[in-house]
Amino acid sequence: MKRAPVAGAKEDADRRLENERARDRLRREHHEYRHLYGRKSWAMLREAKLCESPMCEEKDNDGCPCRSGAEVVHHVKDHKGDPALFFDKANLQSLCKSHHDRITGRRVHESPVTP
Repeated sequence: MKRAPVAGAKEDADRRLENERARDRLRREHHEYRHLYGRKSWAMLREAKLCESPMCEEKDNDGCPCRSGAEVVHHVKDHKGDPALFFDKANLQSLCKSHHDRITGRRVHESPVTP
């Protein structure tokens, strides 16, 4: 028995494809500068940032500070491989994994898709 198409299914499929393309593009770009994360200077900078700010610096949906411990050092402005921006301590933010994943997900969804 054939089912009737679900309303909005085409739009959902198009949106998923667009999101996958954006994610793939960001992964390709990220792969080009992945080597920066393997540097000792990054490990030391990351550790210093987490020691300086051990709690998540993002606010929860209610506007209150997050009470989770920071696990990730996030680049506030996407560095796109620029070493000066990558190693700029002012461009770093300590985040819990949940907030980092949410922010990174927004970046993927907001980035323009190039076919």
